[in-house]
Amino acid sequence: MRNTLARAFQQTAGRMMGSTRRVTMEVPEHALSVHPFQEKSYQEGLDLQDECWKWRQEPDSMDSLLFLQHPHMYTFGKRGEDKHLLKSREELKGMGIALHESPRGGELTYHGPGQLVVYPIVSLRKLGIGPREYVERLEDVIIDTAKACGVEARGRINCRTGVWVEDRKLAAIGVRIARGVTTHGVAINVNTDLSYFDHIVACGIKDAKATSLHLERGNREFLEVDPMKEVSAIFGRVFGEHFGYRTIITRD
Repeated sequence: MRNTLARAFQQTAGRMMGSTRRVTMEVPEHALSVHPFQEKSYQEGLDLQDECWKWRQEPDSMDSLLFLQHPHMYTFGKRGEDKHLLKSREELKGMGIALHESPRGGELTYHGPGQLVVYPIVSLRKLGIGPREYVERLEDVIIDTAKACGVEARGRINCRTGVWVEDRKLAAIGVRIARGVTTHGVAINVNTDLSYFDHIVACGIKDAKATSLHLERGNREFLEVDPMKEVSAIFGRVFGEHFGYRTIITRD
């Protein structure tokens, strides 16, 4: 049955990615399609989210979970301002760091190698939850993912978004919701070069320090095999549990 669902989903995904042939399928109740970890430019990530968001408007669709890694860049959310850059745009360009405007909520943040960016494309209406509960569940997913990696983290800190290890920020959250369907999501520092956070006031919090799973574990063995794929697998499992998906289809 699972293989049948996977084949049906792949056919429908082909239509979503540009095929003109319409394929009708019976989507299993409360199903989640998990995409494999990929390295993509920020624009490619935006385009992929947009395709999944458009597909999610159709009746024969399901929620999606995208795992990406981007090249070095800083992204401005809706509240992001140049005053949060600690170097000029010209200096950053000379360092090979791109700047992008983003339709997500939040302020200025960093994306780059060693950081896992997760984009859930989910229908909040189908889940029966509102934006605040959605963000709180995302925090819980990150916290439990970190715990599975041997790191104790916490969220729901007054006036401070994201997930923290004591006073060090492990993960950022910035989402967009349109027609009841989410895009954008979370950025988890796995084995990130944290020096890139020195050039910005991340998320508008002046005294915040960044950290990573690798740093908090003291460089222990767990994250030495294939850290991005390992953390992606853990996050996908925990996400499915927290949001109550009955069927999870892993795409090849």
